[in-house]
Amino acid sequence: MSRLKRLTSEIHRRSLWQVLLIYAGLSFLAALALWGVVATGWYLLADRAELEKSLAVLPFENLSPDPENEFITDGIHDEIIARLSRIADLKVISRNSVMEYKGRSGDVRAIAEELDVTNILEGTVRRANGTVRITTQLSDALADEQLWAEVYDRSLSDVLAVPSDVAEQVAAALKAELTAAERERIAERPTENLEAYEFYLRGMEYYRRPSSDPEIFRSAQRMWEQSVQLDPSFALAHAWLSIIHSVTYWYRQDFTEERLRLARAAADRALELDPSLPEGHLALAYYYYWGFRAYDRAAEELAVAEQGLPGDAELLAARGYINRRRGKWEEAVAN
Repeated sequence: MSRLKRLTSEIHRRSLWQVLLIYAGLSFLAALALWGVVATGWYLLADRAELEKSLAVLPFENLSPDPENEFITDGIHDEIIARLSRIADLKVISRNSVMEYKGRSGDVRAIAEELDVTNILEGTVRRANGTVRITTQLSDALADEQLWAEVYDRSLSDVLAVPSDVAEQVAAALKAELTAAERERIAERPTENLEAYEFYLRGMEYYRRPSSDPEIFRSAQRMWEQSVQLDPSFALAHAWLSIIHSVTYWYRQDFTEERLRLARAAADRALELDPSLPEGHLALAYYYYWGFRAYDRAAEELAVAEQGLPGDAELLAARGYINRRRGKWEEAVAN
């Protein structure tokens, strides 16, 4: 009988121990699940915060009576993207990705979903009788809510200030943090000479055509040469003049030492005029990459340029090209 009691007591003890183990296991699983919920919540909040500061600047519509003014519309659109891309706290979709929507009407919510952004900036440009009217509208496309809108009526001489103001207003509407250096860089005017600026924009229009036709390269070169002739202190035009010399050499359209000398001289002049100019260092990166296949040296210049162009598509593409040549395939694909 005493043996039976001992056996029963042992069974009870073992059952209690098993129950305690079960409760401990369930508590652990509950804690693990709670940690997963919290971690997922933080992840989603962080992801949402990034999405709230993401935007695409759709191609502006040219409303000018003269279709020839299309390059002005494209230039203002490009300048706004360039200035927004200098704000590290914003995610700005590249020009190449948004240009496919040029001339197309569509549901902005669908476009935002295709581009994986929350916000869409749209605009129009009308140039006539010596004045320019630029309309802009920023909306949260996913919530179907207008965040900011403005109409700018400017004389031709004052139109260069508009992209800077748009960038600051958009940053404020999206609650993006701007460093003092970013604010200063956004506010800078590349030139005070409107005619020089127009030649600069025409050069960019040629350069961005999807072609390696030698005549297109020569046309871009002529535009930028005219630009720096009108304003010798136009550092940005010098930088792009250097880039077109380097790309001409790379495509062996003029595979000479003189072409490389011109590329280096233009880049040096750009940085002499503005030592902090990111595009000047981008020009040097292309000079080392296209001229000498000096990939490490080119990467160093890109690192300097990135400080002023944290989200610039041209810079990311250049880094991708260079990483590909260095055999860094994962980084190349990511860029």
